[in-house]
Amino acid sequence: MYHYLRQHPEVFMSDVKEPSFFCETFQVIKDYDSYFRLFDKAAQQKVIGEASHVYLTDPKSAGWLKQCFPEARFLVCLRNPAERAFSLYSDMRNHRWESEKTFQKALAMEDLRKESEHFKWNNPQYFHNFLYFHSGLYGEQLQRYLSLFDKSQFLIIRLEDLTKDFESTLSAVFRFLEVDPSFIPKQKVYNKTFNVRSLWLQNLLVRMFPDTPIRQSLMKHTYYKKPSLDPSLKKELMQRYQEDQKLLHSLCGIRYV
Repeated sequence: MYHYLRQHPEVFMSDVKEPSFFCETFQVIKDYDSYFRLFDKAAQQKVIGEASHVYLTDPKSAGWLKQCFPEARFLVCLRNPAERAFSLYSDMRNHRWESEKTFQKALAMEDLRKESEHFKWNNPQYFHNFLYFHSGLYGEQLQRYLSLFDKSQFLIIRLEDLTKDFESTLSAVFRFLEVDPSFIPKQKVYNKTFNVRSLWLQNLLVRMFPDTPIRQSLMKHTYYKKPSLDPSLKKELMQRYQEDQKLLHSLCGIRYV
């Protein structure tokens, strides 16, 4: 969504995709001056924004944003929570941030991690990214925001709608932002993920070869087939999400269960 918004001539998105400034435990940009300088290049665009997914999961982000931008508009793109949890685990494992070798073991560790103040501040990445189940409690997360902001400030869409009905979904997004809804961005798959056999080998290839077809060909050998979510585990997770999904449906009319 960030890349599609950037293409619109009436929208300015920060060059740093996820500055994550309004997040207690994971800041890419760490001070107000640096944060606001991200938008210095904005010219005559009607809409100025950024795209930090951590604002949804961090419990303190909503209150912080309310203080700074009470009139902000929020675009929230959701996906099936069980599939999102497994995709997050795969990505964390891929980057060597997750030490547990199976998704089941990582889920089993989640309650201990959630209650550990030490782990909250001493993990290798973003705390809530290790809470694979809890970070998919969309109803709970949206309720935090809707207790502070007016519902009219939110557009909540499903990733599935974006992929299945690209043009009409983007048109709805642009209408929500009050920019030209007839603009059609170039459609492309962004953030495509692969499972990496060896980060060391990838880094070596990057240093040895410029961005050439030779490097691209060699890089293919550093990937392996991405594993899929076990259907029985997906069913179990969706059952665990039932109550939160009811809350989500009451808030915005969306549910996956």
